Amino acid sequence: LEVIGLDSLRNWREAYSYEGDFQWTSIEDVCTLVSRGKHSKQGSSDTFLIKTRHVWPEGIRDHSDCSLAETEAARLKDELVVRQFDVLLACSARGSLGRSCYIASAPQHRVTVDTHVAILRANHVRILPRFLFEFLNSPLGRYLLVSAEAGGRWHEEKIGFRFAELNLQDLKQIKVPVPSLDRQEEIVAKLGQLDELMEPMVTDFSMLPTLCEASREAVLRQAFAGGL
Repeated sequence: LEVIGLDSLRNWREAYSYEGDFQWTSIEDVCTLVSRGKHSKQGSSDTFLIKTRHVWPEGIRDHSDCSLAETEAARLKDELVVRQFDVLLACSARGSLGRSCYIASAPQHRVTVDTHVAILRANHVRILPRFLFEFLNSPLGRYLLVSAEAGGRWHEEKIGFRFAELNLQDLKQIKVPVPSLDRQEEIVAKLGQLDELMEPMVTDFSMLPTLCEASREAVLRQAFAGGL
């Protein structure tokens, strides 16, 4: 949010009224495709299926166990085949809703998304795909996505365990701050540098559970040996 110029924004509910070196533009207007998947029936085809549980900011998780049914694969439209530079977005299931990922490289197999995941295909003349992903994955982006659930009444309609859902029309109307393409390139480059700086720290954190377990076992061994 700092590199975009939104770090001083305090009331996120009024985000669209905040002005800066960008223009608030709907997702529909910066993408050539905004569509949720059309098929969910699994089978034994050579076309794979991405579900909400596979969509994570660090990338698509293993979905090799989810193949589309032969009949569904035959009816799959080319536009719904996941491509390089697509942004995938989980549109349902509380806990997953609003989670996105960026397809950095071309998929090795023919793959599509199920009915609970959306494909956002950026219009490269308007917005860089990576910039779109970075904003949607930011705290403000995630807020705008989940607050659009139930027609923008997320904070007013927490009804028990009802199924959280972001419908396609609401998704299309969510706005993103769009600076010039040159500025977008600068922002993406800066965030890439920050990712590189953070990578060693992330690796260290990922090792903590293993280190803690090893330390616990070492303490227990020492205790049983009367060494404490």
